[in-house]
Amino acid sequence: VFKNTLKDIITNSGIEEREEFFKDKDSYYASLLTADSISHEVIFRLARSYQVLAQNSYEDYSKKKHAQKNFGEVSDSQTYEELAAKAIENYSLLITTQSYSPWRKAALFQRGLLWKLLNNNEQAREDLVEVSVSSLKELPSFPWEELSLKGDLQQELHPSYSYVSFELGKLYFDMGDYSLATQSFLEAKEHSEDKQEFIKAKVAYAQALVKDQRWV
Repeated sequence: VFKNTLKDIITNSGIEEREEFFKDKDSYYASLLTADSISHEVIFRLARSYQVLAQNSYEDYSKKKHAQKNFGEVSDSQTYEELAAKAIENYSLLITTQSYSPWRKAALFQRGLLWKLLNNNEQAREDLVEVSVSSLKELPSFPWEELSLKGDLQQELHPSYSYVSFELGKLYFDMGDYSLATQSFLEAKEHSEDKQEFIKAKVAYAQALVKDQRWV
């Protein structure tokens, strides 16, 4: 039933085919902005679906590459890259058409993770830093679970400052910037909301200190 509802919403919202979007971006943005607010959820869920498929495809590709099976074939790589690009395209719609909303913030965070998957670290850093700043300043003023039709996107719509800082720390660590990684992991540790988050951040913080040669 929910799938049919999403299909109806997409159709009734005036969202055109992708080819038409590239021909006339302005009308596409206008149709999204004037549509019922639930269209934001439609776009987010569509992007999230592509993202999950991209992550699964990347994991399969990495396993095959590691095992040196099918090495040299580009089809698997193209698959996860194409899926990630489709997810980024849809997240970007929410980011571009809204100056602020929980959907925009959620889209920024997920897009940052996708940029990282594609090794576009600078774009990933920009998105995650913006989310990190807004997460630190923002205080929830309404029930997050009521923003989505099924009430199942609370964590996606309101990523905690600790969680965002931890992902930012992982990005800096992979980029070899251990000083910023240390700082981000420390922020994640100090703002952790449960014991599991605290332990993960503490371990990552210690590893970053060693890499930054500040273990003494």
